[in-house]
Amino acid sequence: MKKGIFCMIGMLCLTGCGTKTLNCSMLNDANEELKMTQNIITTYKKDTLTRMDMRIIVDFSDNYASYSDDLEKNLKDTYKNYEGKKGIKIDTKRKDKTVTLTFMADLDKMDNDTKKDFDLVGTGEKLSEVKADLEQQGYTCKEA
Repeated sequence: MKKGIFCMIGMLCLTGCGTKTLNCSMLNDANEELKMTQNIITTYKKDTLTRMDMRIIVDFSDNYASYSDDLEKNLKDTYKNYEGKKGIKIDTKRKDKTVTLTFMADLDKMDNDTKKDFDLVGTGEKLSEVKADLEQQGYTCKEA
């Protein structure tokens, strides 16, 4: 009997107390010269945001392929102040006419000043709030 109770408690903790993820994506291909795919995966523990992974992929047409160098440089310049900050990893890469920005934020490791810089303090930290905000911006979101 005791073994069964401990087993049930363990299963409840694994399913009810675990982490949740929200996977959101948006494709902007209205312009035939530029296609942008955005993916944001947010992770929650007890409905509080703990991690955010974002990937933006920009594909230029052959006519605008030369702009990929400029975009890569601008993205690197924009995010250079965050390099080496605790809890943040940023990578910008260009291959041919495609530029990819990868951004990872581990909120458990970030200090409050960095969280404020990214507007990650105080509002929008709950899964339902983040989902509503991203869907309002045009993302399609799925909970897992």
